[in-house]
Amino acid sequence: MSPQDRYALPDGGSSEDGPETGRERLERALGELYPGRGPELLPRLLSLIEASRIKGTDAGVGNTAGGVGDSVDRTAAPPRFQAGDAILIAYGDMLKGAGAPLGILADFCGRRLAGRFSHLHLLPFFPSSSDEGFSVMDFGVVDPRLGDWSDIERL
Repeated sequence: MSPQDRYALPDGGSSEDGPETGRERLERALGELYPGRGPELLPRLLSLIEASRIKGTDAGVGNTAGGVGDSVDRTAAPPRFQAGDAILIAYGDMLKGAGAPLGILADFCGRRLAGRFSHLHLLPFFPSSSDEGFSVMDFGVVDPRLGDWSDIERL
């Protein structure tokens, strides 16, 4: 099935000709974001979606298993999240005390939260220039004010 056909299933929208297809809905949304360019941009978007679905990546960006050319089919991989999952979202500096904040957070999670959360989403812990840590300067380094990679590994 081509990417264009895959997204042609009715999805509950409506038009004069009947239910709006997923493809029509995407084209309409692209047209709203990029006036007059929806039909031009849709094939590229569908291609990126298909590459992501088949390869289990973000269209090859940052894929350490070989990128878009990777021939490994990951469609049978289990979903990343399950219905019963609970995700803790935390800033690296949300707990303060003696020691590195990430180390304190790791200790707290181990002592007080063990078994209560299935995942931890740790907001920016990289050195940044502004924007509450979201203007990252170096993705390869832990902000030394927060801790180091050993603290991240413990989390």
